Amino acid sequence: MKQNDDELEDVLQPMAWHGVDFTSTSGNQRYGTCPWCGKPKFYANRKTGLWDCKVCGVNGNVSQFLERMFDEVYRPGYTDASRRAFAEHYKLPLEALQDVDLGYGDRGYVFPIRDPKDRIVNLRTKALGKNTLGTKGIGGADLGLWCADDVKATELSVHHFLCEGETDALAVRGKLRRLKKPGAVWSVPGATSFDEAWAERFRGCAVHVLFDNDEGGVRGDGYLHRRLHGVAKELTFLSWSDDEEMQGWDVRDYLTRGKAWSRLVSWFSSEPRSHSDDTDELADLRPEPFDAFVDRLADTTRPPDLITDLVPGQGITLVHSQPRTHKTWVMLEFAVAITSGTDAFGSPKHTVPTAKRVWYLTEEDPPTEIRDRLTALLAGRNDE
Repeated sequence: MKQNDDELEDVLQPMAWHGVDFTSTSGNQRYGTCPWCGKPKFYANRKTGLWDCKVCGVNGNVSQFLERMFDEVYRPGYTDASRRAFAEHYKLPLEALQDVDLGYGDRGYVFPIRDPKDRIVNLRTKALGKNTLGTKGIGGADLGLWCADDVKATELSVHHFLCEGETDALAVRGKLRRLKKPGAVWSVPGATSFDEAWAERFRGCAVHVLFDNDEGGVRGDGYLHRRLHGVAKELTFLSWSDDEEMQGWDVRDYLTRGKAWSRLVSWFSSEPRSHSDDTDELADLRPEPFDAFVDRLADTTRPPDLITDLVPGQGITLVHSQPRTHKTWVMLEFAVAITSGTDAFGSPKHTVPTAKRVWYLTEEDPPTEIRDRLTALLAGRNDE
């Protein structure tokens, strides 16, 4: 089994993503190579995630695994050289990256996602110039808030700044440190990706939302307003200038161009740029009478299947089954059949009416693994 096999149980995904090469199964346990000693004596329970290494003599739960990886591998890897490389790539001042809750490893920079009790529940990674990636964390969570500073040090008296993404958060942190202004800076995984449970972290606090100067940021303002209004003691939103030069900017764009912090602060408003988002628009829709619905679709025909009696030509097809039942192979077979216009699984019942281009996305399997599987599938068709 590969360490990034998509058949792996969710509770073990964080371990596989961060260095455990699971190779075999024994009862209710999987075992493989330990990320610390390199010996094939690392065991993990497939249901609880409890683990231990027979050689290292260490054990714990998933959170303790992530803590150990961060403290012993990733945090020491965050050196002056990696700090300078990040600062130069994103045009950030070095002080933005000093004494920051950040690590570095084989996959790039490592951002620890902590719960309100300061326990690490996920470690997300970012290579320079790439989006931040990660696997599912504890409880299946793949998103979370990242605070650039020690979460335990944040107090009600401190102003909290919410930014879209880690680089925006670090740009704001660098400016605050240079101006010697207190503040806790947080990275939100997306303008409309803010879990309702996260709001409790900011109860009674002064919160400032610094989202991007684009349509997504406007929607995000409305989304955060609903989440934090009445929770935060003070809630303001960055209402960007109408200056055409700044259209599409984020706060890192603004600050790295030498623009004044005081001017940015002057744009803070207690009102969001929008009180609604896509969810509100859906809530405003009125029911459509059935007869009107039928009339509206009278001239609409069902598109042909992509694969006859297997993959419809509209909607979403979800492949689901128990672990280790070759779901990845099935999806690749779909892709090869559709792109080549050949029968799926060699069955005349599952023809492909029209060959089409397919976009195959994966955040786990390495390119060599995909190559080998596609080569095998094409060889079965006698297709070079």
